[in-house]
Amino acid sequence: MARVASLRAAQPYSCALSERGVSASDIAYKLRGNRCEGVFVAPIAGEVAMWPLGFHLADPVFPLDGPGNGPAHVPIRVWGIGGGTSVSVRLSSLDWRLHYHMDTNQVDAQGRYQWNTEVVRALPGHFESRNMAALACSNDCRADPATRFYPVTVGSPSPAGLIPTLVLQSSVALSQLSLIITRSGKKLPERIVGSDFEAHEPITLPLQGLLVPGDNEVILIGTDAAGERVASWWGTLVLPT
Repeated sequence: MARVASLRAAQPYSCALSERGVSASDIAYKLRGNRCEGVFVAPIAGEVAMWPLGFHLADPVFPLDGPGNGPAHVPIRVWGIGGGTSVSVRLSSLDWRLHYHMDTNQVDAQGRYQWNTEVVRALPGHFESRNMAALACSNDCRADPATRFYPVTVGSPSPAGLIPTLVLQSSVALSQLSLIITRSGKKLPERIVGSDFEAHEPITLPLQGLLVPGDNEVILIGTDAAGERVASWWGTLVLPT
């Protein structure tokens, strides 16, 4: 039995976007030790959806001031996970024209991971930490009621800037975005949280004062100019106690 467990533990990490790999370029999305990272082929257009890109306890903060520059490793911290909770961490570009992604499940029991930045330091152009979103979730981030999303910090943010923030994208333009939160079994009144979002534009929603420690069930509803629902997302956001 011990040998079987050992063999299973030795299996390589499986990439979240394995079907979207690109060429053999040095910056192509592929397995890189304990993570998968790089530039990938864009998904096929036409699917109407809203999805989360990040759930931050603070904005990602680390210096990247041009290709080849910046720290070799940056700390990532997932907050609020309990003992034995397995989480996946995902980083992605907020610029929808840059199809960059990193994913790993190699987070320690304290929610820490040392991210090797060799790929983002090799990206052409000027890639900055403010153009990045970080997401951490259980259940391999599947669209499933059992999946929980945990807030992330990337780099070393100031304690004064700790504000839980959800970052999303929609594949269609939204005239209005509404939010419904259920916390401690009580549903809060629906509120309008934004308007006039272009397709693929990052949607940043500060949630300070709206979430309580523990599970918070969140529903987001996007409508068009005629008031018709065109996109929605729901999920459980976990705030550390």
